[in-house]
Parts: sequence; structure tokens; C-alpha cells
Amino acid sequence: MLKYIPKRRHFSYKGMLARTQLAVIDHNSNTGRKQATVTKGSKKGEKRYKVIFPKGRKRWVAKPVKASKSFSFIQNLMEDVFSFKYDKKKPYTSTMLANTPKNIAPTPRPCKEEIITAHRSRMGKKP
Repeated sequence: MLKYIPKRRHFSYKGMLARTQLAVIDHNSNTGRKQATVTKGSKKGEKRYKVIFPKGRKRWVAKPVKASKSFSFIQNLMEDVFSFKYDKKKPYTSTMLANTPKNIAPTPRPCKEEIITAHRSRMGKKP
């Protein structure tokens, strides 16, 4: 996400929406990548791994290295952009902004004290 939406920059709502959608397209077009293999040397054809030391596990683990990303979606995207620009096609518009609810919770919000009491009783602590 940070490749398309850096935190140090401000974007308008439409800019954020477009950049988020671009990040989603990039992610979806690169899901299911195969594990990379060694291309040279005596270990040619073996699967590649990276050795890391995560703080949570507190031991060394092997993490598979994925194959390089594909950016083939950019060509289709650019063709659509040029067709909208030069063929005067009407761009896709969304009506989602008009129908956005104030709150997505299915139940009304309880008072803060009830939530704190429930949390403390669940954790075995006295209020």
C-alpha cells in the first residue's frame, strides 16, 4: 500500500480512492505467485528461502522467497485510460458515496463503562 499511498503525503478523497484501487489491482494480479528457484550454480532448480529472525518467535526461521512480481496489469490499465481520454467514453462512476452509512456496527453502541467492565471481568480483573 505504501508504494501507492505514502503516509507523508496528503491526497484528496478521490486521489486516495484511486490509489487504493491501484494497490488492490496490483495485489490481486500478483497473488498466487510461485516460489522462486535458483537459476545459476550447483543448486540450480532448488527453491529459494530467506533466513530471518522474527522477534515473536525468538529463533531463526526459513521464509520462502516468491517469484518476481508481474506488472502486466499496467498495459491494460493504460489502454483503458487512453480510450476514455481519446474515444470520449464515459468513465465508470460509483454511487457508493451517497449510500455510505454513518456506522457499520449492527448493534447500537453501549456506554463506555459497560464495555470496560466486560473487558475487566473477561480478563479476570476486578474493577
